[in-house]
Amino acid sequence: MKQIYLDGRFIRQAVASTSAAAAGPKQSAGLFETMRVRHGRVYLFDRHLERLLASCPVVGLKAPARRELVAAVKELIRRNGLQDGALRLVASAGRGRTGVCITERPLPVEASLEDTPVFSAVLYDREQAGFSGVPCVKTIHRDFYCRVGSFAASQKADEAFFLNASFELVEGSRTNVFCVRQGDVLTPPLESGCLPGITRARVLELLAGMKVRCYETAIGPEWLYGAEEIFVTNALIGVAAVTRYNGRPVGPDCRGPLAGHLAKVYQNDVENACRIG
Repeated sequence: MKQIYLDGRFIRQAVASTSAAAAGPKQSAGLFETMRVRHGRVYLFDRHLERLLASCPVVGLKAPARRELVAAVKELIRRNGLQDGALRLVASAGRGRTGVCITERPLPVEASLEDTPVFSAVLYDREQAGFSGVPCVKTIHRDFYCRVGSFAASQKADEAFFLNASFELVEGSRTNVFCVRQGDVLTPPLESGCLPGITRARVLELLAGMKVRCYETAIGPEWLYGAEEIFVTNALIGVAAVTRYNGRPVGPDCRGPLAGHLAKVYQNDVENACRIG
């Protein structure tokens, strides 16, 4: 029987209402991290913890002890025999303390593909993002992102991108966005309101190592129509090529050469970082 970690205890998943525990009270402050597990280790674990702990004061949470989080994650992986999968770590306001819940999650289908995942995407233009003075924090309050994701599903697309109040590209409902124009890689800056994605940051480092020029710059939605390639990133899928945008093919309507190569470089990075010995 799978277990979860909840406020200092390991309990059977069937005993707890996992979804309620993981989501936290709707009215309370809360943050979460979704982390890739490979070979029984969390990829870029330190970076996920640093982002979570740094975000706590922003939403008025007392940061949980880093030592507790590290020990809990390692022990949950051991108890569940988790070798290849995902974990969701939630910190939320509790009674006099910050509650912590860690649950095992299945990987999305895209993460199991040997080849570069392929997405279709659309633009969500029904409203612009409003972050209420708390941008770039991965909170449990995801109503706006849920609306964006639901719109993508209604259009039979895998992802939807949205804009900020300046009508600049921000990100997708579950991914950071990159495009390639004249051989250069462009991605919205953090000032646009996008999440400082852990995978986004690592991909920028890998691209620099590949000697690819990258620019964090404001991007108008019309730029995507002229892009040679579009790709998206998150912790579970890694790098996915977007081959159709708003019903139109991107480039030759196949995995672009840069996105395809980058996806393999990223997969190798995961393997090398998590392999034991």
